[in-house]
Amino acid sequence: MSNVFDYLTWRNDLTFSAVPCCAVDTLICSCLSYLRLQPAFAAQNMLCVQTASEIFKQTRPKDIHYRVNEDLQLLYKMAEGNRYGKVILCGYIDHLNPSMEKQFSALTCLLEDDVMLITYRGTDNTLVGWKEDFNMTFLDAIPSQKEAVQYLEAMAAAYPKRRIILCGHSKGGNLAVYAGAFCSTAVQRRILQVYNHDGPGFSAETLKTAGYRSIAQRIETFVPQSSIVGMLMEHEEHYTVISSTQISLWQHDPYSWEVLGPDFVRLNNVDRQSIILDSTIKHWIGELDRSQREAFTDAVFQILSNTNAASFKEMNENRMRSTALILKALNRTDKQTKRMLSDITLKLMASAKNAIEANLVNEKQTN
Repeated sequence: MSNVFDYLTWRNDLTFSAVPCCAVDTLICSCLSYLRLQPAFAAQNMLCVQTASEIFKQTRPKDIHYRVNEDLQLLYKMAEGNRYGKVILCGYIDHLNPSMEKQFSALTCLLEDDVMLITYRGTDNTLVGWKEDFNMTFLDAIPSQKEAVQYLEAMAAAYPKRRIILCGHSKGGNLAVYAGAFCSTAVQRRILQVYNHDGPGFSAETLKTAGYRSIAQRIETFVPQSSIVGMLMEHEEHYTVISSTQISLWQHDPYSWEVLGPDFVRLNNVDRQSIILDSTIKHWIGELDRSQREAFTDAVFQILSNTNAASFKEMNENRMRSTALILKALNRTDKQTKRMLSDITLKLMASAKNAIEANLVNEKQTN
């Protein structure tokens, strides 16, 4: 089946003025945001996709950083046609602040017809990025969410006549929704659509806010059939289930999402595994108060930090050493923390057992 690369082969000759931006386009831009674009923006603040592609082709491989190789290949593919080649990229920022436990990056694409598309980067491989994600379970707002609002306000002020599309994949989708919900009323009126590609939801309190409720009808959320990340927290908006060529957690990979013509291949429901995992995690989190969630998260990442690795990629490259350091750190952990980790882990296992049993009962009743 086709994916975003096939979509570009098929549609890359048509400009955005000829065929307006669609959901698949916003996934493409969300994927582009994972590419660290510092080489392209080293000497200029604004450039077109074709120029960015040419700069990267002349850059030493060791100076190019990306999440997966497809992110770089996507840039080259985008540069080949009329649809993306002349699109202006600007407003690129990339902030990693371990002390604030913040990983944030955003990019603005100036499309035709006075539309600007703002895309927020999802979680990368850094421990800081993943720690910030876990912090969502006990903080009202994480640092990246606050910066997402500030970024939107700044770009809206820089281009006051442009209408706005917000998008992102994974945590980037969450940031796009948060920015749309908590920006000023004047900016919110200019937002055409918000696209959340398999990004986690929010607390029940956030969903009740006036800002969220006023943007909710303009939010489009897409999740693969075995979604895990996208089903986390609470979603009040309708979500569309799409087909992926991968299985389980690997369906989070946006390059596995199937595309047919100008749209994703849509399905009726998420699968049994996604339902069980969603129920497990929601029940588990619901059993813990905020202080317990915070203590558990801090303890887990404190143990992981003993590997001295900045990312999970580094940990994987030195797997044996990392495992040994993690076990050593766990052995040094005080008894109270060990007991807390054990109790909360047992609650997770009990939640999984209950979710599986409840699903089996539902299946029998349905059949």
